[in-house]
Amino acid sequence: MTAQKNARIAKLIVGGEGGVGKTTLIHRYIEGEFLEGKITIGSDFRVKEISNGKRLILQIWDLGGQERFQFIHPDYCRGAEFGFLCFAINDINSFMNLDKWHEMFVTNAPGIKILLLGLKCDLQPSINESDIQKFVKEKQLLGYFATSSKDNFGIDEAFQALLNL
Repeated sequence: MTAQKNARIAKLIVGGEGGVGKTTLIHRYIEGEFLEGKITIGSDFRVKEISNGKRLILQIWDLGGQERFQFIHPDYCRGAEFGFLCFAINDINSFMNLDKWHEMFVTNAPGIKILLLGLKCDLQPSINESDIQKFVKEKQLLGYFATSSKDNFGIDEAFQALLNL
């Protein structure tokens, strides 16, 4: 991919527990199709150019959620301008573990702009909206988006929000 004139390059890290749907979210955004059941080993890297009056070449780093890969994540966070903290709205444990992901993001990428994404919003939620908003406020995140890769809901809006940060 050749950088277009006036395009800016930015790094986005996507983190959260294993199985919440991070890889599926990224695949839906890049490829436009639903991908089910893929596990990220360590990390994965994708690139996409987006524009909304501004041009941005987005380097998307998908951080594997399994504990055995987490020792390598701090290196992948360095230099990140944006972060998506992800949890599955039907999995309370994935929400409860966001603190450690947030800490890793802000420790290794000072100044990172973070959005919270609730994935799998096509399923029955097990997390209260008030708890989600409390987390956003406490961690001083820049916003929250409910998304569904299966239904293709909220994904483009979350990625487009990066242009406004």
